Amino acid sequence: VWEASGHTKRFNDALIDCKNCKTRTRADHLIENALPDTKVEGKTMEELENLIISNKIKCPVCEAFDWTKPRVFNLLFQTNIGIVEDSQSLAYLRGEIAQGMFVNFKNVLDTSRVKLPFGIASHGKAFRNEITPGNFIFRTREFNLMEFEYFVKESEWEKWFEYWRQQMHVWLKELGVNEKHVHGVEIPD
Repeated sequence: VWEASGHTKRFNDALIDCKNCKTRTRADHLIENALPDTKVEGKTMEELENLIISNKIKCPVCEAFDWTKPRVFNLLFQTNIGIVEDSQSLAYLRGEIAQGMFVNFKNVLDTSRVKLPFGIASHGKAFRNEITPGNFIFRTREFNLMEFEYFVKESEWEKWFEYWRQQMHVWLKELGVNEKHVHGVEIPD
């Protein structure tokens, strides 16, 4: 399932190190902080590196311009089942919990007699590799997550997207979040 969903290839962060002060940071965060109007979602390691070089983005800690190449850091927690490590024993702890909703979609549809649109909610434990750059810590984190997936007819997606966007604003307002601090961000395909 992790391979079919693309998680083993795309559930990654791009990490880059300052050769001068040894600060490790995510390349996308470095670029977004230096160039707030630049969208980096979905860019390759080479494209991230080119953005850093062409814009001469300096280290936010020591202000040097001496970076390693960006490297892939997979967020899935990889392990082996059994006593012998080989490709047959490779496994991943759950990186997120929405996977079950998609894998079991047909079962839910068949057993609960629902029709589109409908939602499935899930909660549970998830595990991720994590880096804390300030402390040079590499660790696995355990999260308790809740997710909600809402399934709609493709022809009605805009209507339901707007509905849930408005519901999110209502919820944030009820929580006391200042509306001036809330803005939408469009992520390119």
